[in-house]
Amino acid sequence: MVLIDRDHLLPTLREQCKAERKERAFLLEGAYHSGAFFLESFMDLQSYVKSSTEVQLDLEPHFVLAALRSAQKANRLFVFLHTHPNQGNLHFSQLDRCFELNVIKLARQAGYLEPLIFLVASSQDTIGRAYRNGREEALRITDDEWSIPKGWLARIQVLTDEAMPYGVLYDPKCNGVVRLAASAARFIMDKQRQQRARSLPAEEWEALESKLREAFHNDQHTFLQRTPTYLDTGELYQLEILLQNSCNLRCRYCFAEGGTYGQQAVRLTPEQGRRIIRILAQQGIHKISKIAFFGGEPSTLPDTMEAICDECARLVACGRMQETPEFFIITNCISISQKCMEVLHRYRIHVTISIDGPAEINDQLRVFPNGYKTHDLVLRNIQKLRAHGIEPAMVEATYTAVHERAGLSREETVAALQEELGISGIYLCDCDCSDPTFEPTYEGAAARMAQDNRSLALLFLEKKYEEVPLMLRQFVIQTSRRLNMIEGQDYLCEAGLQSLTIAANGDIYPCHMFIPGKYMLLDNIFLGDFDLQASKPAVDELEMYTKLGREPCRDCWARNICNMCFYRIYQTQWSADARDKLADHCKILKNQLEKTILYLSNMQQAERKALYDAIGKLQPVKHDETQ
Repeated sequence: MVLIDRDHLLPTLREQCKAERKERAFLLEGAYHSGAFFLESFMDLQSYVKSSTEVQLDLEPHFVLAALRSAQKANRLFVFLHTHPNQGNLHFSQLDRCFELNVIKLARQAGYLEPLIFLVASSQDTIGRAYRNGREEALRITDDEWSIPKGWLARIQVLTDEAMPYGVLYDPKCNGVVRLAASAARFIMDKQRQQRARSLPAEEWEALESKLREAFHNDQHTFLQRTPTYLDTGELYQLEILLQNSCNLRCRYCFAEGGTYGQQAVRLTPEQGRRIIRILAQQGIHKISKIAFFGGEPSTLPDTMEAICDECARLVACGRMQETPEFFIITNCISISQKCMEVLHRYRIHVTISIDGPAEINDQLRVFPNGYKTHDLVLRNIQKLRAHGIEPAMVEATYTAVHERAGLSREETVAALQEELGISGIYLCDCDCSDPTFEPTYEGAAARMAQDNRSLALLFLEKKYEEVPLMLRQFVIQTSRRLNMIEGQDYLCEAGLQSLTIAANGDIYPCHMFIPGKYMLLDNIFLGDFDLQASKPAVDELEMYTKLGREPCRDCWARNICNMCFYRIYQTQWSADARDKLADHCKILKNQLEKTILYLSNMQQAERKALYDAIGKLQPVKHDETQ
């Protein structure tokens, strides 16, 4: 959706905001022409704002209803603008979101069918959100009429590779993929360049539009829908429980400040563990697909793990939960007691072990508080687990500047761990912590993309599946699901929407990455007045940080199929370094998507199925974004 401010009303209002240094509300009026909304006038709403100390933008409902009915009758568009006098990073607050939800509700009452647009402006910038039929859509604000995307031809992403006989047309709006000859794809790409240069004849443009519309219509692609949340369905894909916020190690790069998250040490008791599961069931959660035990270090509290597993079994037996969750633990494998092994074996808890590489690497990073080394102890405990019939599902390793200085590449790190531990599933992530001395040197997006392209070629062309990193194999599967090429549950990032993290003190977060600093604290499950539905405003605010609400994501062709981390996006609000890292990550991710879509589209259906089957046989039990 495009909002055109050709009369420069928004700069005028921003100047007014700068001069008055106070919050104001405005109603902007406009009309719809040629696929865009044009702003034409505005009115000050100050006299219609109710007096309130809690809500800054609280309009009289009768006025809002009258305005919406008037707009509907006159076939006009109304845009609500809220000015913020602050000079900091501009964003929609939770109060703004509450106002939006109220207006959407009133619009339904008034029978208002046109899109609803909400703007927030400071003295320097304007951002906006748009809703059609209660569903958020990407909004682009511009004063350049010529920048309006002209239908199908402009929004189609054309993917080609000289080595492949077929090209791909991808439509971000309907998530559709159409395969065609590479020469035809390059022809359409050339016509797009002509359109941008305003040199494409109207009749030629109309003919191409018609062909594109027919091509995507014939494939019967479905539009992407808003991801339902646990509040909508009563189902959690993953519940991450931090059994304690203390740890027996002092890993030098730990983002959680030694496992404490900068907070007082707390341990979750067995009764509290049972209570968490019981309360969630009482609040309408009838299905939890996965429960992950995390920390700090969770393995030192086997009684609490046992209590949680028992409570789930009890609730399933009495019909309060649909099925027993799969259980996971992420452990440093330092303190594995007999009781812990009994619990792991009895409840079939999938074990992920943290270790960073060979001894000369790991023992510089993962150490005891007194500096003592850990590598050999981890290996001995892995053998103890195997002796008790417990085979570790995967390994989680962090790649750091220490690896680089030792001349150990990412691929070599994975290979070394696989050979030493006899575990094929290696989850390798780059160190991203408060101490930059441990962060690996970023060798540049081009180098990383070349590396990924080699790995994808091994996967698709040479069929050397074992040599392809686990994360990249999983990426191919997820991309296939997002493009409706295979069935299966799809999650871009479920944090806060279909998964939750509960800290040892009962605090609830979208995921553990938000805990330091208490960012996005949703509620506390142990409070006497706890109501899961009361977290809805916070969940709605979290959705605001998804790709539709952020620049430059909302205008990106890949926004619907990328797997961008909510926390990574959230950080960009206040950190220039985070914004730079995000930009580099985007380049790499889009390259992965382009190559993956091209490879998949150049395969026959039977070939794709064989690929998925081969990858599936190598896959350990799926493990999601824990670090």
